[in-house]
Amino acid sequence: MSKNFTPIQVSLGQQVVEYLRERIYKVEIPPGSQLNAVDIARQLGISRSPVRDALLILAAEGLVEQASNSGYKVIEFNQSLVKDVFAVRIALEPIALREGMIRFGSSFLDDQRELWSNFDAKTLSDQDWREIYVVADNKLHETIMNASENRLLREVLDKIIKIVMAIRHWQFLHGTPREEIVSTQEEHLRIFASVASGDVNKALETLITHIENSRLRALSRFEDRYPKD
Repeated sequence: MSKNFTPIQVSLGQQVVEYLRERIYKVEIPPGSQLNAVDIARQLGISRSPVRDALLILAAEGLVEQASNSGYKVIEFNQSLVKDVFAVRIALEPIALREGMIRFGSSFLDDQRELWSNFDAKTLSDQDWREIYVVADNKLHETIMNASENRLLREVLDKIIKIVMAIRHWQFLHGTPREEIVSTQEEHLRIFASVASGDVNKALETLITHIENSRLRALSRFEDRYPKD
């Protein structure tokens, strides 16, 4: 558990949050794993208080949940979770985009279009394209979220984005065809083009299509690994 962890007293609780979140994302702490504050504190060489605080934050983010033994466990992925997460995402993210289109800076759009235009999943190594993909994809959806001035909308979408991130890393672990990443690249470029044109309806249409395709791609990973709910 203590891999690459050096305690920093300033914002120690937040440091533990980021450390545990990253390990959950990378599936180094697998879905369903029990998380005991006492054990984690001992392994990290810190007190229990920041660990308990971190687990509460991760629970609020939806990445961990209360276990039957009053401790916590990492959420388990199944088709119901994917359906629920994407149902909320497809309902709310277009609202954030509609509200925030006027706040998208041209520099962000140019940077993102350049990144995705130059992103070549066919030639990059698995490690390289995954790292570029995760950073760029997360940046896009966080920017859409933060463009909205609706605080409650941002809070809900922030939770959804973090759960989607965990699901995506799980997908990578079990194999993601490069063709899917190429399809995602093309979908993102269409979103940028629509936003840049100022065509709200087209931007919403391309975003909704992208989210729906992402939902189908995520569900396909579970068909052979989890029983249908």
